[in-house]
Amino acid sequence: MHSIEQDFAADNHVTVAVGSKEVEGTQGPGAGFHVHGTGKFVDAGDDFDEMKAKFPWLSRVLEIEIDDIEQRI
Repeated sequence: MHSIEQDFAADNHVTVAVGSKEVEGTQGPGAGFHVHGTGKFVDAGDDFDEMKAKFPWLSRVLEIEIDDIEQRI
Protein backbone atom coordinates (compact mmCIF):
# COMPACT_ATOMS: atom_id res chain seq x y z
CA MET A 1 0.00 0.00 0.00
CA HIS A 2 2.87 2.38 0.72
CA SER A 3 4.18 2.34 -2.88
CA ILE A 4 0.70 3.17 -4.21
CA GLU A 5 0.43 6.07 -1.77
CA GLN A 6 3.75 7.42 -3.04
CA ASP A 7 2.63 6.99 -6.67
CA PHE A 8 -0.56 8.97 -5.95
CA ALA A 9 1.57 12.05 -5.29
CA ALA A 10 2.44 12.07 -9.02
CA ASP A 11 -0.75 10.56 -10.50
CA ASN A 12 -3.87 9.63 -8.54
CA HIS A 13 -5.89 8.30 -11.50
CA VAL A 14 -7.43 4.87 -10.88
CA THR A 15 -9.04 2.22 -13.09
CA VAL A 16 -10.91 -0.60 -11.37
CA ALA A 17 -12.16 -3.62 -13.34
CA VAL A 18 -15.31 -5.32 -12.04
CA GLY A 19 -17.50 -8.04 -13.47
CA SER A 20 -20.14 -10.62 -12.76
CA LYS A 21 -21.52 -13.62 -14.60
CA GLU A 22 -24.83 -12.99 -12.82
CA VAL A 23 -25.54 -9.82 -14.82
CA GLU A 24 -26.68 -9.68 -18.45
CA GLY A 25 -23.93 -8.25 -20.63
CA THR A 26 -23.79 -6.94 -24.18
CA GLN A 27 -23.31 -10.45 -25.62
CA GLY A 28 -25.25 -12.64 -23.19
CA PRO A 29 -24.71 -13.62 -19.55
CA GLY A 30 -21.86 -11.82 -17.85
CA ALA A 31 -20.90 -8.17 -17.76
CA GLY A 32 -17.67 -6.34 -17.09
CA PHE A 33 -16.92 -2.71 -16.45
CA HIS A 34 -13.95 -0.37 -16.09
CA VAL A 35 -14.49 2.29 -13.45
CA HIS A 36 -12.24 5.34 -13.99
CA GLY A 37 -11.65 8.02 -11.39
CA THR A 38 -9.26 9.67 -8.97
CA GLY A 39 -8.32 8.19 -5.64
CA LYS A 40 -7.16 9.26 -2.23
CA PHE A 41 -6.38 7.41 0.98
CA VAL A 42 -8.55 8.26 3.98
CA ASP A 43 -7.58 7.47 7.57
CA ALA A 44 -10.23 9.45 9.49
CA GLY A 45 -13.86 10.51 9.23
CA ASP A 46 -17.29 8.90 8.99
CA ASP A 47 -16.55 6.72 5.94
CA PHE A 48 -13.32 5.46 7.49
CA ASP A 49 -15.02 4.76 10.84
CA GLU A 50 -17.78 2.76 9.12
CA MET A 51 -15.27 0.60 7.25
CA LYS A 52 -13.05 0.22 10.33
CA ALA A 53 -16.05 -1.14 12.28
CA LYS A 54 -16.50 -3.85 9.63
CA PHE A 55 -12.79 -4.54 9.12
CA PRO A 56 -10.86 -3.77 12.34
CA TRP A 57 -7.48 -4.44 10.72
CA LEU A 58 -7.82 -1.45 8.33
CA SER A 59 -5.39 1.45 8.58
CA ARG A 60 -6.59 3.36 5.48
CA VAL A 61 -9.42 3.27 2.96
CA LEU A 62 -9.01 4.02 -0.74
CA GLU A 63 -11.76 6.46 -1.68
CA ILE A 64 -12.41 6.81 -5.43
CA GLU A 65 -14.26 9.73 -7.00
CA ILE A 66 -15.78 8.20 -10.14
CA ASP A 67 -15.34 10.08 -13.41
CA ASP A 68 -16.55 7.45 -15.88
CA ILE A 69 -17.89 3.89 -16.04
CA GLU A 70 -17.29 1.97 -19.25
CA GLN A 71 -18.99 -1.35 -20.03
CA ARG A 72 -16.47 -3.73 -21.61
CA ILE A 73 -18.48 -6.95 -22.02
